[in-house]
Amino acid sequence: MSLIGGVRRLRARSGAERRLLVEAVVAVALARVAVRLVPMRRTARLLKLKAGETAAGLEPAQVHDANAVGWAVRAAAARMPWRTTCLMEALAASALLRRRRIPATLYLGVATDGSAADGIAAHAWLCCGETIVVGRRGHEQFTPVASFS
Repeated sequence: MSLIGGVRRLRARSGAERRLLVEAVVAVALARVAVRLVPMRRTARLLKLKAGETAAGLEPAQVHDANAVGWAVRAAAARMPWRTTCLMEALAASALLRRRRIPATLYLGVATDGSAADGIAAHAWLCCGETIVVGRRGHEQFTPVASFS
């Protein structure tokens, strides 16, 4: 996509969508810093994540907002000048949903992977009720080993 095409697509978005996208860019950047420099235990404490899952029931407006946050985080992550990971996306989306008081569960999963150096692959995804906000692709291949709400 050309720069001009990207600007046109951005201008076609509503003001609320553009603000959410800017918020997502900042959240993904901060999540990258956290993943690279801060131990996960401390990151979880900073985001006030607790072990366990959230309740499944959400109002339709919350599901709509959660999907919008997922779109913004995925769009921001795809346009960063660095490679973003599923954990960065999940942490960023978790922070944005927390600001909106929408309950979510962050899952960390593992799977055996013959192509990985140690034979183990990891994945993170974020759910709001039954909706997977980020990390949907391939999540079913991973066994959850930890969850944070």
